[in-house]
Amino acid sequence: MTRAGGSLIDAVEGIGKTDGLVALVPDSDWPGSREEWFLYRFVSVVAGEDTAIADAVARRAATVCAEKILASPATAEAIERGEPGWRLPDGLFCEIYQLFFADYVAEFVHAVIAEKVKLVVPALVLADPSGQIADWVADQITAVLPMPCAEKNEHPDDPRSIVELARDMLQDAVVTALGLPRVDT
Repeated sequence: MTRAGGSLIDAVEGIGKTDGLVALVPDSDWPGSREEWFLYRFVSVVAGEDTAIADAVARRAATVCAEKILASPATAEAIERGEPGWRLPDGLFCEIYQLFFADYVAEFVHAVIAEKVKLVVPALVLADPSGQIADWVADQITAVLPMPCAEKNEHPDDPRSIVELARDMLQDAVVTALGLPRVDT
């Protein structure tokens, strides 16, 4: 989760840069549309190509985020024009950051914790066949995740950008999402 979260920040920070990880102009041999290129590059950069469950969860969360970015009219226009130097607005970055962790946690809960509950309490499957308990758990976790936009709103004089705050807060977000004890260094 830490790797994928860091890769998300790197990908978003590099959107539109000529040397960025997610260029808006596809390679010359790309057979699809620019939007398909963006989706492919974004998901590849954020989630990688590995095959573990955590990688599949990261791919799903990255896909949801890429689709949200593509739904933004400003982004769609920048991709259509292949606009170099285009930068994702801070508000959209914050939505993507929160969406990524919310989706990652929700899928993680569904894929791992929900299966354990079915093994420990099989009758619960009958009481909750659609997985609403797992959704509720994911919502509770997501609600307490530290978010860079909230931090920036609380401390507007902080000279760090939203992206820098996200990078600095990443470890806390992962520790909170996984319910691990905090270690002060």
